[in-house]
Amino acid sequence: MLVLQYLVTERTRELRLIQEQLEEKVAVRTAELSRANTALQESENRFRAFMDNSPAIAWAKDEAGRILYLSQTYENRFGVTLADWLGKTDLELWPPAIAEKSRRHDLAVLANGQPLEVIEQTSHAGGKQCSWWIFRFPFEDAAGHRYLGGIGVDITERQQAEEDLRLLNEKLEQRVEARTAQLVSAYGQLDAFFTHSITPMVFLDQNFNFIRVNEAYARACQRRVEDFPGHNHFEFYPNAANQAIFAEVLRTKKPYQAVARPFEFPDHPEWGVTYWDWTLMPILDENDQVDFFYRFGFFILWRRGV
Repeated sequence: MLVLQYLVTERTRELRLIQEQLEEKVAVRTAELSRANTALQESENRFRAFMDNSPAIAWAKDEAGRILYLSQTYENRFGVTLADWLGKTDLELWPPAIAEKSRRHDLAVLANGQPLEVIEQTSHAGGKQCSWWIFRFPFEDAAGHRYLGGIGVDITERQQAEEDLRLLNEKLEQRVEARTAQLVSAYGQLDAFFTHSITPMVFLDQNFNFIRVNEAYARACQRRVEDFPGHNHFEFYPNAANQAIFAEVLRTKKPYQAVARPFEFPDHPEWGVTYWDWTLMPILDENDQVDFFYRFGFFILWRRGV
């Protein structure tokens, strides 16, 4: 009898010890689960806070296309609530054309298992059309169930700005083309005037090198038009007094007009002394300087006199 009582007491003590150990393990596991749940809840709260305050809209669907999640931005933008849309598909929520296109894109992502980036249109209250830059992507839960996530950025204003810029560029191009045509026409007229004028004309650079002469000037000098470019004026027609006048015009940037000024052609001494009315006019650049390059130079009017 005493042996039996001893055995019962020992077994009871062992069972109590096992119970205490189990209770301790349960308490530890419960604390771990509580911490894990708290961390998960905090993570979900951070995710929701991030998505709800993002300017982009966000949503999630199950494999069948049923709405599971809408960000606060989505709800505010379209004036809906997750409670009203939960479990519904695009065909129940959007016009057929928009819903069918959205579902095709969803199925493509699920079939390929790859993200998809597209531009889609939606209708707002009052019929306003908006353009969205949409990013779709697949994901799974721990059980292997497949879902579809989406993020959208409203690019309506950007597209309108791009269209406005495109139209503005078209108008500017048209104006440039029209102005270019006018300038080409004007240049053609000026070129014809320069070429065919009976008044001798010549362009010189800042160093008094010939840039261009017209036919009248070449005839007056008994040379060809192509003989002049690349040569200096005083190489052909040396004259200290005239060279001093040219230098003074370069310095003062003011025109000089000569009346019946005598000149002897060194290559035609048989002509003797000739008399000329001529005007030397400096052409200034945008900095109010006599242009050093061929673009501008000196414009000289000559008239052979007696």
